[in-house]
Amino acid sequence: MTKSGCPYPTSVSLDFAPLEPSACHVDEDVDAEEEIEPEGRVVPETDAHPPLTSPYRETDDGIRETFMSSSIMRTRPKPHGPSPAHRNAPSVSSVPLVPAALRTEGKLGLPFPASWPFLDSHEAHLFVHYVQRLATWLDAMDSNRHFATVVARRASHVPVILNAILASASRHIAFVSKTEDTASAKYHDACLQLLIPVLNGSLDVLDENLFAAIIILRQYEEFDERDERHHLFGTARMVDSVARSSTSTSLREAATWVALRQEIYVSLTNRQPVSIVLDAYRDSNYFESDTEDAWANRMVFLFARVLNYAFRSPTSSSQDTWSELSNDVEEWYATKPQFFAPLWSESRDEQSSSPFPCIIMMSPSQVNGMQHYCLARILLTTYDPKLSKLGFDTRKDRKLSEETLLLHLRQVIGLAISNPQTESSFMHVSHLLSTCGVYLNDPYERAAACEVLRDIENRGIWRTSFIINQLQEQWQAD
Repeated sequence: MTKSGCPYPTSVSLDFAPLEPSACHVDEDVDAEEEIEPEGRVVPETDAHPPLTSPYRETDDGIRETFMSSSIMRTRPKPHGPSPAHRNAPSVSSVPLVPAALRTEGKLGLPFPASWPFLDSHEAHLFVHYVQRLATWLDAMDSNRHFATVVARRASHVPVILNAILASASRHIAFVSKTEDTASAKYHDACLQLLIPVLNGSLDVLDENLFAAIIILRQYEEFDERDERHHLFGTARMVDSVARSSTSTSLREAATWVALRQEIYVSLTNRQPVSIVLDAYRDSNYFESDTEDAWANRMVFLFARVLNYAFRSPTSSSQDTWSELSNDVEEWYATKPQFFAPLWSESRDEQSSSPFPCIIMMSPSQVNGMQHYCLARILLTTYDPKLSKLGFDTRKDRKLSEETLLLHLRQVIGLAISNPQTESSFMHVSHLLSTCGVYLNDPYERAAACEVLRDIENRGIWRTSFIINQLQEQWQAD
């Protein structure tokens, strides 16, 4: 570690690199329901066996449709690339991909596809963008990477997932490249044709494929400046269905925790309680496990409880409840495993390139877990009932509270810029500066915070220009 602090990149390349083998690997215990991945080389065209039948077919109007019986397995948007004649020409996709001995149905009772159901190479690039970048944000606190692996594989035979992925990736690439988004709407509309009838029903039987698609569509909404949050209702109902379900899978559990983090963003930025019933999480395996994912997600759960306390009516914000939450948060911090400690940390240095602390962590789960701890302390400090009382000690308490808030605000920023590979951590920085950045009073810190926000938007992580404008107006009003 040098005295120059923790540098972080100011730009990101949008080149589509080939999909790494590890990006599609899942341990056997990740999802017992997932289909078997066949092994084997491409069979030459002289092979006597006929080509495999794809679970998709192309209809007269250019929409790809699946042979599966469920309505959830249908609807593909019209292509924007090659003509139908070009797509029907012979290609390598007509060559059998699986040896004859493996040409059987998978565990889900679905035939192995002869090829992925992409209408052109652009869609394949969109899919790779999702796997290599967008899914890492959803999997930020999931070492098994369900959205990059299990969900991505299911897109080969579940159109609602595939369309959700293509919609989200298309919108994000348009945001990053600052170009007009002309494609995402058709993929999004194709999803809605499948989702709306189901969500209008009773949801007695949970479809985890639908759940995953709704999570991805919520990410799609977050990339929109308007962000009308239409899909939050769907995630809340899905989480409730998980709580009432007698069985669970690793994908369902992973999706419920992503849904909670998405809900927390809305709660924090709109200063309202979370709409998800938190009791649905109390039976999660994370409360029994000692892994870094478990510890990080338990802190997310605690932060959601703090949000509910802070943004409910003042009459429900009792000192006893505040003390209980504060004790629970501090117990998490005091009892967290040794591996949750920073690999390296150093406080603010006037001579360094950044006024914020350097806190290097081992994994994305640890970065996000520690950020949620800081966020919880900030809210507990801000909404301490003692600060609303009149008395000689109130001014002193408020001064101490402001110092505590600034300490944790700097740590949230420091955790992000010290671990730039964990892009999801920068989202927490933007959300926090939007609500608490006004407390920064050091001109050097203010300038550095604005630079971090610009970097966040330049890297295509979040829209932050409006936050910078908002903060500059607030600082000028001081």
